[in-house]
Amino acid sequence: AIGDGVTVREQFGYSDEDAFAVGLTCGGVIDIMVTPVRADSPERAVLRAALSAAVSGAGAALARVVSGPDRFLGRALLVRADGTHEGGLGGTPELDRTAAAEASALLDAGRTGTVPLSEDGTHCPGGLTLLVESSVPPPRMIVFGAV
Repeated sequence: AIGDGVTVREQFGYSDEDAFAVGLTCGGVIDIMVTPVRADSPERAVLRAALSAAVSGAGAALARVVSGPDRFLGRALLVRADGTHEGGLGGTPELDRTAAAEASALLDAGRTGTVPLSEDGTHCPGGLTLLVESSVPPPRMIVFGAV
C-alpha cells in the first residue's frame, strides 16, 4: 500500500486448534485495511476534518468503503452532527446521499457499524460495505438534589 499508493485489505487469523496450543481460548480472524494518505489523496481533507472533529469533541461520522470493487476501497465521506457532509465514495451522487443518511443515523445513535449498499446507492446488499465510525462527545451527567 505504501509503495504504490493503493488501498489494500488483508485478512489474518488462526484456527481454534492453533490458539489452544499456545494457551489461548479460541482462534479468530481480523481484517486489516491500509489506506495510504498522500498530499494529493482525495481522502486527505476528509480524514483531516474527521480527526479535527474528534479532537474538538464535535459529533461526526466517518464512512469508508471497506469491501467492494477496488476503485471504491478506502474512499471516505464525513458526516457532521448538523447533517452536512464532505468527501465522496467515488460513485454516484445517490450513493453519497444514501451513505450520508446511513452515517447520520449511526451518528445520532452514537454507534459505529457496517452498512451494506449497492454501487448505485440502493440498499441491495452485495456491492459495497461501509464502515461508519461515529465520534460523539462524552455524555454528561447532571445530578440535582441534596442528601
